[in-house]
Amino acid sequence: MKEVKKRNKYLYKKVNKNENTIHEDEENTETSYMEPTNPKWYEEIPKEPVEFPECEESQIVALRSEAEMVLKREEEMYNKKAGRSGNHDKAWLRTVMSKGTASDRVAAYIVIIQDAPVYNLSALRNLVNMVKVSKKKECMTVMETLTELFHSDLLRPGRKLLKFEQHPLSMLQELTSGNAMSRKKYLSYWVFEDQLKNLYAQFVHSLDIV
Repeated sequence: MKEVKKRNKYLYKKVNKNENTIHEDEENTETSYMEPTNPKWYEEIPKEPVEFPECEESQIVALRSEAEMVLKREEEMYNKKAGRSGNHDKAWLRTVMSKGTASDRVAAYIVIIQDAPVYNLSALRNLVNMVKVSKKKECMTVMETLTELFHSDLLRPGRKLLKFEQHPLSMLQELTSGNAMSRKKYLSYWVFEDQLKNLYAQFVHSLDIV
């Protein structure tokens, strides 16, 4: 676990070297490798009402489909921006994820996920899929790293993750005041939480098997 933290700290310094955020006096500072640099994903939308009318099944299906398309488009826009020639940090991290050692790949995945979890479900999915019995040493590293990642950055404190249909879908128009951008944000975050919940369940199941 210490090795993963060291590698993560190294990668964090590497991607920030051109922004003058790393100083000599930080070398001996004890910091968590899961240092948050942005608000948590669940802090990005206002608190939702606890009680609300239920939606009909057909409406849930339609809204889920819309939400999945919105999230897919936003992921594509994020990746397009990250892939631009001027964004050397993101390009370097993605090279590490595809060609680096197992430990470096895990560390790079963590940095990418922490930077923008909503748009990096595929990276999280890859990490969860690395929890396999066949590769015991690598598996243990990923298990420890994912456990801390989920509890530090992804799980909501004080309540369980919700399925898409457990959100106030029937109040979407009221919550967004008819604003198209707000609608997209609510839908994308709701469907993200739904998929995050599924990935966490898969991870917990993998822990039982391993």
